[in-house]
Parts: sequence; structure tokens; C-alpha cells
Amino acid sequence: SFPARDPSSMPPKKKQTAQQKQQESRRAERKRGNRRGADEPDEERPVAQEEEEEESFDKRKKGGKKGGKKGGDATEEEPPKKAGAKKPAAAATAPRVTVQTQSSTITSIASSGATAGQMWPEYVFLKGRGSSTRAKDRAKDIKIEHLSLSVPGKDLIHDATMKLAYGHAYGLVGRNGLGKTVLLRAISERDHNTPFGSIPKNIRILHVQQEVEGDDRTPLETVLGADIERTWLVAEAKRLEEFDAAADAKDKVKTQKEEKAKAKAEYHKHEHESGGENSEEDEDEDEEEEDEEYNVETSYDLQDIYDRLREIDAYKAEPKAAQILAGLGFSEDEIRNKPTKSYSGGWRMRISLACALFVQPDLLILDEPTNHLDLQAVFWLEAYLANWKNTLLLVSHDASFLNNTCDRIVHLHMQTLTQYKGDYDSFTKARKQKKTHTNSVVKAQERQQEKLRMLKQKGGKATAQANARQAQFDKVEKVQEDREELPPKIEFPEPASEMETCPLQFKDVTFGYDPQKPLFRHLDFGIYLSSRIGLVGPNGVGKSTLMKLMGNELEPNVGEVHKDHSLVMARFHQHHVDQLVMDVSPVEYMRTKFPKAQEQEVRQFLGKFGLKGSTAMQSIATLSGGQKSRLVFAELSWTQPHILLLDEPTNHLDMDTIEVLIDAVHEFKGGVVLITHHQRLIEAACDEIWLMKPGGEVDRFDGDFAEYKKEILRMMPPVGDEDE
Repeated sequence: SFPARDPSSMPPKKKQTAQQKQQESRRAERKRGNRRGADEPDEERPVAQEEEEEESFDKRKKGGKKGGKKGGDATEEEPPKKAGAKKPAAAATAPRVTVQTQSSTITSIASSGATAGQMWPEYVFLKGRGSSTRAKDRAKDIKIEHLSLSVPGKDLIHDATMKLAYGHAYGLVGRNGLGKTVLLRAISERDHNTPFGSIPKNIRILHVQQEVEGDDRTPLETVLGADIERTWLVAEAKRLEEFDAAADAKDKVKTQKEEKAKAKAEYHKHEHESGGENSEEDEDEDEEEEDEEYNVETSYDLQDIYDRLREIDAYKAEPKAAQILAGLGFSEDEIRNKPTKSYSGGWRMRISLACALFVQPDLLILDEPTNHLDLQAVFWLEAYLANWKNTLLLVSHDASFLNNTCDRIVHLHMQTLTQYKGDYDSFTKARKQKKTHTNSVVKAQERQQEKLRMLKQKGGKATAQANARQAQFDKVEKVQEDREELPPKIEFPEPASEMETCPLQFKDVTFGYDPQKPLFRHLDFGIYLSSRIGLVGPNGVGKSTLMKLMGNELEPNVGEVHKDHSLVMARFHQHHVDQLVMDVSPVEYMRTKFPKAQEQEVRQFLGKFGLKGSTAMQSIATLSGGQKSRLVFAELSWTQPHILLLDEPTNHLDMDTIEVLIDAVHEFKGGVVLITHHQRLIEAACDEIWLMKPGGEVDRFDGDFAEYKKEILRMMPPVGDEDE
């Protein structure tokens, strides 16, 4: 629902009719003495601080959000020296309010001293009042100093500094297990007993953590309801409109009574002057009764509400929410009619993501947002975030996604945070240069120390000379070696035998789990050892089902899937890791799968995949997600397959390991059929794109992956407001 009057159509305050002036006068009288700060000057800030904020704003306005993105070499960023805006004195004791939903945590703050009926909720930002007076003027930069973070038994970050400049998009990268997810959660919770409590309270933070709870509301209703500020503003506008209408009616009755009393007084005066008898005094009909129902005192008026509704484009809310849901893969009918309780967890996670994009917090935090998306939705989200105007903090294992959305990279390494300007590719170049320089300095210092040690051994004057040099050397800051263990290599061996003919053929294949509702109709194609095929299409269209047909895990309803008798295929499916036997060791698991293998042979083979020493002998349940994936890759590699069938193989892998996997698939001499939402993998591994469409069609796309991406974006809903 929307206000009875469109906020955008409301005239400015200065152009008021006589009736509006009368209403304004009445409201001013009603609020007199209650409006906090109406007769008080704004809290003063140091002139130097105001100048710094203005200078910072001017620089950003000229440079734009993506000033450091592409076109230049990345450099380790020197964070801005400006601290955040000075906190108002009132905010120091203001209540911390957390509004939590199933999908997010939004933290904001209201003026202190608020009482019922006199203040708006903490999550509403009205202009010109209380702590919200300068909500847009305050610096929205975030600076967290002396940041230390740990989990039981492990220190993650020690005495680091993190700075997020408003309007920039940051990619947080680092090896799995170093604490990226823990850091994101700590920022969003901003516990006042930790360094994260220094985040200014006026900054609204939203962290997408889990799917929305399923209920009877449609996706559109759920997304619209996520903006609690807009919901309150719409309801409050309606309440104040009803109050003003009732007050106008009351004024009209009062005016009529005053006119009647004046006429009666004139009549009595005329009778008295003519000598007539005065009639008995009538009962006072003008006695006013106190109307408690409309004796409302607030610190804002209807125009304040309209101003904020106009500022947040409230009248565009429904089409904007529908646009976001459509971009994430929902059909028009699903958006408006299908209840959220009927969706799977993955689709409810999309609704949660849509809520976050719709609310537009000052800081949006996303942890692997593409995990539950198909490629089409990934393309749309990437384009949407590339135009994000506020601050974005993002964790993703897709280098292409980071390149196209982020203009800053924050690297978590060796318990510290280092910030780089530019996209992910620029970061990797700068990171390599920095590592090389750091380690060369370390080696130079080690050589110097060795020379001093040898000089001391000579004795006599040489020892005194060495001690003097040692004293000087000790004053020099020692550089710590940049230790970063490279991920073990993944290798898929050459196929055991060559095949001249087509080893896998579909002949007029029709299949459906319900034969009356086939997923595919009359499929005819062949897969060769030279084939590099990427299967693309929306979720639910049957990509994984088609791969099962290729692997002979399903039989067609009609037609034939012909497989060469010597063909060996190895399939990695997205739930493979979850189906491992958890109470045995990797060595025991492999020997169960391949009984003829000797233990030492298996241990050496697993070592090539990073499962060495005691790791190969501990239970699979104790392994990380990445280590479990490596075990599955080792299992596939042992069979020396002719064709790899890979269904979302990047799940559970960190970025470095994904790069190793990309190299392994690229170098593999056999055929590859791939399903993935990871853009860099499909770009590197595939030279054919097979487009799967609802209705059972499978078509070869005429072009490469980059051309396919452009075509999909051209056909998808627009990104952002068309009038911007």
C-alpha cells in the first residue's frame, strides 16, 4: 500500500494555500515545546573536520566510485587519513537498536531522550530533526583500529586496521579458514565491547546470512516488507492525513458555531436596543469537549514524512522490488502469487538477497552471494552491484565476479589486513610484486646478520666493530618473511586409451521423471574426447539430469544413449562431498573404492592432492570442505577417465585452489562437460556453450562465453532505475 497522495506530487512547503497555512499553524502550536532541538543550534563540529569532510566529498565526486578500477596498476592503498565524523554527544548514550530478520541484521540509532509519541523509530531517518538531522551530512566512512579477532583456540587477526571509504566496493580475499566469514559477522554485529563498536551508529549495515523464513507472503510482499522504514513512513503518512482531515472537520464545525453565536449575540443586542424583553439564556452550545483522540504531539509533521518518502523514491518501491526479483530469476507469476513457503532453501536465499538489494543499506555485506544462483542470475547481480552507490563488502571465490564489481581488495593474510586499489587481477599483480620485494628484503637482512656473525668470530677489533654495527642493525625494523603456502597441484592423467570414433552418442533421446512431462525431447548429439562443453541455462531446466543421462545413471524413456564399451567417465556432482563415508580415513576410503590398490601406493597418490602424512589417516569427518573435494578429485583421477563430467566442482574451494583446478581442467587431454556458475572456470575450460531451455530444447550457442554473457544481459531486466 502507498500513501493516499503520491509524495512526489506534494508541493514545496513555501507554496502553501491558505488552508495549508492554517493547518501548519495548528501543527506548530501543537508541537510547540515538544519538538526537540527546534530552538537549539546544531551541535558544533571543528572547522578543520568540516573542511576535511567537504574536501573528501569533492574528491570522490570528481573521481567517481570506480576511480581505481582497471586501466592502471594496482598499488597497496594508503587509507584516507580522515577519521569519521565526530559523534554527537547525545549518541554516546543513545540506545542501540537492532532490527533482525531471518535474512539480515540492520543496526541504526535514534536521538536520545525519545519518548512515546514524540519520536520516530530508530530505523527512520527524517531530515532536520534529532540525530537524523545530519544523517546524510555525516561521514559514512568506517575506520576500525586495533582490530583483533579470534575463535576458540585460534587467533585470526591481530592489531589490524580496517578502513572502508563510503561509496567503494571492497572484495575481501584470503585462504579458507583464515576468518573472512567471522570478520563479516563481527562488523555487522558491531558489539560495543569490541573495536567494531566504533562504527558510527548512523551507518545502516545489512549482512545477508541466511534464507528468509517461508510463509504465506509472496516474494514481492516479502521484499517490500523488508524496508521497515518505508513501511513505517507509509503508515504514519496515512495516520497524519486522517488526523488532519479530522482536524479540518472539527475546525469547520467550530467556525459554524462561532458564526451562529455571533448572529445570536447581534439579535439579542437588537432586541435590547428596541426595548424588547431578553429571552432566557440558552445553554451554551459552544462548549467544546476535549477530544483526546486527536490531541497528538509529535516532533515531525506530514511534510517531513512526505520529504523522506520522496527521498527514498517510495512510489517506485513496488516496480523496483519486482525488477530485482526478476533479475534474480523469478517469473512474473511467481513474484506476485507463489508463497515463499513453497520455495526451496536456495530460492528463499535469492529472496533474502533481493531484500538486501531493495533496502539499500549504507554498508551491504555479502558472503558468497552467487552460491545459490545460476549463471543468468550471476550476470544480473554482477551488473547490479557494479552500479551500487553505497559501500559494498563482498566475499567471493569467483575472480571474474570480483573484477566486475569491486574497485578495492582487502587481503587477509598472516593475521593482518592489507588494502589494494583496483580489481582482483590488479591485486594479484601487486601482491606478487610486494611478496617478491618483501622476501628480497628478508634475505638481505639475513645476509647482513650472517656477515656480522662472522665478523664477531674474528675477535679483537673486528668484534668491537661488529658489535657497533650490530647495534645499528638492531635499530632497523625487521621485515617478516611473506609465507604463503601454495595449494597442492591437481592433475587429471591422460586417458588410458585413445578413441577414434565418438564414444558417447544420444540417439533420439526423450526423458522425464514423469514420462507424461518430459524434460528433454528427441536429443541427438555426440561427445568426443576433444569436446569442451559448458551446459548453461536457468536452475531447474535439467542440466544435472542431462549429465546423469550421459553418465548412465538414468535411462531414457525413449531413444538410446550409446556408450563405447571401453569408455571411462568420471563424474563430480555438487553433493558428492556430502556423500563421502565420514567415519573412515581417506586411505581407507580409496582402498574401499579400489580394492587392488596397496596402502603405500594410495598414500603417495593422495599426497599429490595435498592429503599428506597424518591428514591421509584421519577420519574424513575432520577434513575441511576443500580437503574433502580434493579426495573426490583424487578418486576421479585414479580411474584415468576419458571424459570428465563436472557439476559445480568449485564448491568448498578457495580461490587459489580454484585456479589450480582451472589449470588441471584446461590441461586435461580428454573430454569435459561442465556445469558451473564460476565464470573464470567456464571461460578457461570450455569452447562450446550448450544452451538448455525450458521445454526440452538443447541448442549449441553460436559464439563463445563472452558473447553468450552479452546476449543474456541484453535480454534480462534492466539494472537500476531507468531514469537515472
